[in-house]
Amino acid sequence: MGKPFTEELKLNYDLLNWVSELNLDALKKSIESCRNTTVYIIGSGGSLSACYLLEFLFEQIGVVAKSVTPLEVMYSKKNFSGSSFFLVSSSGKNKDILFAFKSIIKENPKALHTICMAKGSPLSKLSDLYSKAKVYEYEIPTGRDGFLATNSLLAYFAIFTRVFSELKALNVLKENVRDISKTIKEFSDKIDASYTLFVLYSGSSKCVAMDIESKCIEASLCDLTTADYRNFGHGRHNWFDKRPQNSAIVLLTNNIDRSLAEKTIKVLPEAIPSIIIDSKCQFPMSSIDQLLQSFRLVQELGKNANIDPGRPGVPEFGRKLYNLSYYSIFKEKFSVSTRAYNSIYRKIGALDIVNPKLLKAWNKNYENFIKKIKSEKLTTIIFDFDGTLCSSLKRYEGVDNKIKSRLIEILENGFLVGISTGRGKSARENLQTFIPEKFYDNVFISYYNGFEIGSLGQNELPNLKQDAEESILKSYEILKSKLKGYEASIELRPGQITIEIESKNNAVKLKSYIRGTILSHADLNVQILESDHSIDIIPRNTSKLSIVNFCKQQEKTLGLKGSYLCIGDKGMWPGNDYKLLGTSLSLSVDEVSLERDTCWNLASLGLSNVEATEEYLSKIRFYKNHMKFEINK
Repeated sequence: MGKPFTEELKLNYDLLNWVSELNLDALKKSIESCRNTTVYIIGSGGSLSACYLLEFLFEQIGVVAKSVTPLEVMYSKKNFSGSSFFLVSSSGKNKDILFAFKSIIKENPKALHTICMAKGSPLSKLSDLYSKAKVYEYEIPTGRDGFLATNSLLAYFAIFTRVFSELKALNVLKENVRDISKTIKEFSDKIDASYTLFVLYSGSSKCVAMDIESKCIEASLCDLTTADYRNFGHGRHNWFDKRPQNSAIVLLTNNIDRSLAEKTIKVLPEAIPSIIIDSKCQFPMSSIDQLLQSFRLVQELGKNANIDPGRPGVPEFGRKLYNLSYYSIFKEKFSVSTRAYNSIYRKIGALDIVNPKLLKAWNKNYENFIKKIKSEKLTTIIFDFDGTLCSSLKRYEGVDNKIKSRLIEILENGFLVGISTGRGKSARENLQTFIPEKFYDNVFISYYNGFEIGSLGQNELPNLKQDAEESILKSYEILKSKLKGYEASIELRPGQITIEIESKNNAVKLKSYIRGTILSHADLNVQILESDHSIDIIPRNTSKLSIVNFCKQQEKTLGLKGSYLCIGDKGMWPGNDYKLLGTSLSLSVDEVSLERDTCWNLASLGLSNVEATEEYLSKIRFYKNHMKFEINK
């Protein structure tokens, strides 16, 4: 089993050249979208070392990130709602990573990303079932690793480096490995397999220290422990006093911690064998540099132990442990239906749903809502646009293809479609590209969050030639002055100010600053709404609800008698759908309010936004004079 470790190392630089040519744009976008969330990174074995690197990279851009193993997922999940996840697995097929995925998807994550070094893995196929999950697969040219994660791990390091920075100076890395080879040989000659190694590191080197530990223990090369430089000073140094005869030390250093490492080694007894694995590269290239050097250290330690790290041999009990089935131990049994549990979870979260009294009370609310929405005879469905009919990440592409046929089906059966959006004419122009002109009089658009309303055929709307409302104009002048010099664009329309935050580092603070600025001027008589991509300021008397009355009037004209259903994604204030989804019959495809009798998210596990809308519309049944929303409890 496995491959000769030496042969694997010969492919390191070919692999780095391959990574330098990869298109990583989609992964970069996913990582960028996590800036305002807490990030969990999950991996096992060698992949866990890559998790530590990704964790540190996120921390360098101000994102709270934590690496956990699949088992630790079970004990951290009460914090998971609204967090983002990265599952790192080379093969994407071990039971632990699949178990972690199944556990996380139940916890209403903001986003779930899987990154594999193989295509078509079980993890990839599992991810394809859920719209919240995004898959990134890279078929490494070096083939499967031997027993230890080697070239797949190097690929993760290089990919993450490119996503956050640059992959450069590869020739320097090769020279550094060549230069340290002699030093590594001299160090390994001073020790044998009975020695205990202490690997000392600081923040950016932790990922490499963890990998040295993983490789030495997994391949049974030597005893080894790790500590950061200062935690080592809190008692662990005592090992060298009591067991000096078979202890050695490995120091990982770079431009950040070299001075601390030098101070540390000066204090230790000179007789203790030591080696410094140093990189003069800037982080994160320093991590790749240290990783490549550490591979050569592992190679020499293997010679000392007379074990090839690439194929150390695996006992039968080891295979059984790797494939151990334990999912049933953690399987939860609910006293309510699966859909009810998921919907209630979205309302009250992980901490309250474990309270039996609260769960029972909310299940009653859920059942009442299901009974109500199934019994109503519908004649109009009103949608939010961005995040509901089209993906926020693909908003310039307009209504998703999966939704288009569903909208036309409603119109072909003689019923009405309403669109309530913060957009202007771009919404109308996109709808006109696929809705037949014969249906234009049955489609109504509320522009700029309700400022103007008209049918799909009214190309003169929205009217941008009219003067801006006084409250809007005054707010614009204040904000224009306040936002000068900040990374934010501000656009004035007659009934709306649209602000898009371009700052990557201070988006949350800037949003708070804008809200505070407007709220400190009580006389402005405006309201603030937020979507995924912008903040909208609109007059206080403007509302997305205005389209409801407009549609009811049109129903009378057409002789329709029935109810209307509203569908949007931002049901919790200050989300721009909170009024629309405050109506009696409303469904969210993402965020919900705490209202008991409306604004429920009934979508199946792992579905959100466009995919949830598509699921809702698949539950619509058409009758002669009405539609019904038929969903199982």
